[in-house]
Amino acid sequence: MRLTVDPNTWMSELGDPQGQWPPKGLVTRRWLGSHEGSAPGPTMVIVGGIHSNEPAGVVAVQRVLQVLARARPNMRGRLLGLAGNIRALAKDIRYHDRDLNRRWYPDHLARLRDQARELDTPEDHEQRELLTIFDRLDEQFDHPLVVLDLHSFSAEGPPFSVVADALRNRPIALELRVPIIFGLEEAVDGTLLGYLADLGHIAVGFEAGQHEDARTVENHVAAIWLALVAAGLLDRADLPELERHEARLEEAGAGLPRAVEIVYRHAIRPGDGFHMDPGCVNFQPLRRGERVASDREGDITSPSGG
Repeated sequence: MRLTVDPNTWMSELGDPQGQWPPKGLVTRRWLGSHEGSAPGPTMVIVGGIHSNEPAGVVAVQRVLQVLARARPNMRGRLLGLAGNIRALAKDIRYHDRDLNRRWYPDHLARLRDQARELDTPEDHEQRELLTIFDRLDEQFDHPLVVLDLHSFSAEGPPFSVVADALRNRPIALELRVPIIFGLEEAVDGTLLGYLADLGHIAVGFEAGQHEDARTVENHVAAIWLALVAAGLLDRADLPELERHEARLEEAGAGLPRAVEIVYRHAIRPGDGFHMDPGCVNFQPLRRGERVASDREGDITSPSGG
C-alpha cells in the first residue's frame, strides 16, 4: 500500500510546531521525511531523539533520507523518519517534565486518549502525537511495521542493540554486528519499543555511542543501512558502501559477547545523589560485590558477577 495521506499534512493537522535545535542549528519537525519504493514491501519507521539530549539519531535519519533522494536505489516498501521529543530537542534538554520513553503501557495510554488536551503536560503532548501517528501507520500499512529506535548514552563504550526476546526481532538485530542486550523490556517498564513489540511489530533499539562522540552519528547511519537490507527494503547489490558500514560496526563491537542478558538494574530516583565511579564503561566485566557507584546511602556494588 502506498501513502494515501501526505505525511506533512498529518503533521499540520496535529499542530506540529517547528523548533530550533541549538546543537546543529537545524530546524526539525516531527516528520523528518520519507522515501517510497517502487515495489511493495515492508514499512520501516525510524525514530530519533525520543530522548532529546540524544540528537545524533535525528541527524542520521536525515542523512540517509538525503542519500536515498539523490541516489534513488531500487527499494521495496517505504522508509519513514520521525523525531521523538521535538519540543525538548528545540531546547537541547532530555525532557521537560518526564521521560518520553516511559509510560507506553496500556493504562496510561488509555488515560491519555481520554484526557482533555488542555490538561496535557509537554511530554503528554509529544506522546499523544506519536501515538496518533503509530495508530495511523498501523491502520494504513501491512502488519508488522519495522521500527528502529535510535539512542546514544552518557558513558564511554561501544554501540549495542536492544530487543525484546521475540524471534521476529532477531534477524535485524543480528545483522547490526554489535552486541545484543536481552531483557531490557523486563528491567525498564513502559518503553516505546516495548509497546510496539507488544502490538506485534518488529522493534529494535540501537545505542550508537556516547552523546558527544562524533562517531555516534556515523554508527547510526551504518545501522540504518544494515537494517534496510536486513528488513528487505534494499538489496546488498544496490549499496556498494554496505561492506564499509558492516566493518565499522564489527570493529566497534570487536571482542565483545554477541549477546548478553540483563540480570539486575539499579533504579535511580531524584535526590539519590547517585555518582558512577570514574572509569566505568559499558560491557565492563564485574565481580560480585565490586563497587561501581555511590549515593547518599553509601557504596553501590554489583549483586553478581558478569
